[in-house]
Amino acid sequence: MKLIYITSTHPLYEELLNLRIITFFNEFYNARDLVLDVYESTALHVGCITSENQLVGCGRLHIDGAKAIISQMAVRDLFQKKGIGKLMLACLLEKSIKLKVHQVELSARVTALDFYKKMGFEGIGEIYPSKKTGILHLKMRKILIDN
Repeated sequence: MKLIYITSTHPLYEELLNLRIITFFNEFYNARDLVLDVYESTALHVGCITSENQLVGCGRLHIDGAKAIISQMAVRDLFQKKGIGKLMLACLLEKSIKLKVHQVELSARVTALDFYKKMGFEGIGEIYPSKKTGILHLKMRKILIDN
């Protein structure tokens, strides 16, 4: 497995979008619009590919001043529980540190809370339904640099 950065002109970009649509928004008629949100054009995308160049995972990082937002982390079903999510998240956190980001936030599905807690994230506030999907999430934060 290898991590790569994927831009909107990269040959795997459409596959990256499709993976996110399948993972998060497949049952919605406007799935592509939901993926192409306000963060998409300025976000940094990381992808995990196999030796055959198959995209098996992806994640997105958006920088907002001293804060970064990680979103739409996805791993294909057959490749889950193999450390790919951890590898991608570590890459995005490392990039955040290099960019002198103070903290990283994300909205985690309740089914992924333990994964993010193991990676040092703490819950903020109460569990809420996503505005896009209605699926229950919790906002989480990891402090990278203390003020």
